[in-house]
Amino acid sequence: MKNARAYILLDIVDGKEAEATRKLSSMPGIVIVDRLEGTPNVLIMVEAARRQQLAELTNSALAAVGPLTQEIRLMPVQANGRHTIARKGATRTSN
Repeated sequence: MKNARAYILLDIVDGKEAEATRKLSSMPGIVIVDRLEGTPNVLIMVEAARRQQLAELTNSALAAVGPLTQEIRLMPVQANGRHTIARKGATRTSN
């Protein structure tokens, strides 16, 4: 089970968004790569089984697009940040 997660907002150099998203999409641990309107212009989500592995995967991803990146905003999810979402007729637990 993967329980360590981080969201990263990237401001990629104009005209290099497609290259950056292509590189990131093929990397281990990257589960979401979305291009955004405005700046920052790319959102990625990295997942791993342990926080140490998360750090390693995140560093590799950032190194791969470092020359294409103007700004980085790293937002790690709190450890053990589970909460329950209740909806009419269903309850589910999310990480």
